[in-house]
Amino acid sequence: MAMIVAMERGFITRTEGLARMNKILGFLETCDRYHGVWPHWLNGATGKTVPFSQKDNGGDLVETSFLIQGLIAFRQYLDPGVPSEKLLIDRINILWQAVEFDFFTQGRNALYWHWSPNYGFEMNMILRGYNETLICYVLGAGSPTHTVSRDTWRYGYMNDGAIMNGSSYYGITLPMGPSYGGPLFFTHYSFLGLDPRALEDSYVNYMEQNIAHSLINWKHCETNPSNYVSYSSHCWGLTASDNQSGYSAHSPTNDLGVITPTAALSSLPYTPEQSMNAIRHGGPASSMLINASVEQTKRHDWATARKTLAPIMDEAKAIANLAVLDVLEKDYEAAIAKAGRLFTDKSTQLTAAYVAATAYAGLGKYEDAQRAYRGAIRFLPPDRSWMWNVEEMRTTLPQLLKAVEEKAKAQREAELAKPAPPEKE
Repeated sequence: MAMIVAMERGFITRTEGLARMNKILGFLETCDRYHGVWPHWLNGATGKTVPFSQKDNGGDLVETSFLIQGLIAFRQYLDPGVPSEKLLIDRINILWQAVEFDFFTQGRNALYWHWSPNYGFEMNMILRGYNETLICYVLGAGSPTHTVSRDTWRYGYMNDGAIMNGSSYYGITLPMGPSYGGPLFFTHYSFLGLDPRALEDSYVNYMEQNIAHSLINWKHCETNPSNYVSYSSHCWGLTASDNQSGYSAHSPTNDLGVITPTAALSSLPYTPEQSMNAIRHGGPASSMLINASVEQTKRHDWATARKTLAPIMDEAKAIANLAVLDVLEKDYEAAIAKAGRLFTDKSTQLTAAYVAATAYAGLGKYEDAQRAYRGAIRFLPPDRSWMWNVEEMRTTLPQLLKAVEEKAKAQREAELAKPAPPEKE
């Protein structure tokens, strides 16, 4: 799907996009499949199955449906009147029509997630809404070769209407799904290629469902019942992602204080105003910082850069991020100058020390780099309360310090080995 956008907007040529799809199809055609269904993970070199778990070592109908959804979207972009594109269309059709949706019903009125060549349907995980698996039923119903019945969708995904909701959360009525809607990827994944705008069945209007789900998620973050830092109407979005402790499907009922940027961005069709506010909302790695300030950084025009960054972060953090950009641009003198302005602010002392150390090392000033790395180690916080990768830094910084200590020692020895200058007569 990204390639469709890239071709349409001129990021790549149509020829490049078609060549890439030809390569993708060539790989998929040779990969392990089970009743037409790919596994969750594949070895990228061999195409062989990489087990997701002991019994999940065969076909994964959900991940396969996401893939087929993308292939069909690409197929629709192709021109059947062009022989080379017609060939790609035919190859995509062969792959998707080989998916045996009917086999994955086990002869019952439901679809099931997994099948293993060793364990069969032992995992027995039914695809029941409301969640990201809707696309499996849509593709199964539309398959010209392995069609599933209406009752499969009714009793499987819809659970004969038991997944309907109708309750109000933050003043917004949720037609379907769990309390508060669940993580936002429920609303995103099936609709990557499925247009909800005119999609309605006897139970629900899917555009209304997706809008309500997204607005409840936004309103929860704006209300911020757990008083997490930085939650607001502009900083919102709960969905599945990594967090400081691992992976979790974040949602209003599983709110761990983690905003996942893809949640608000992917809700753009449903909450355009709220999603654009989230996109414009700043942060240490915001696109606004990169786009608006990199040229000013190169010119060392701090006043203009700070003015640009003022709406999205305080002055100290703005300078800290500009200093990091200086290091990336290998403008080490400018980075050191900025770092020197940051040591009085506790929130940026660690960044200042790390930037200065990296810049001094880049200039070959290893004695100064030693002192700065020692400062960075001293400024490390005691836990993950405001620095998610503190454990990694506790390992990395001493290694960097040791490396510059060795370079500083070699530098001193080289200086001592130099012959003394001749004395003046």
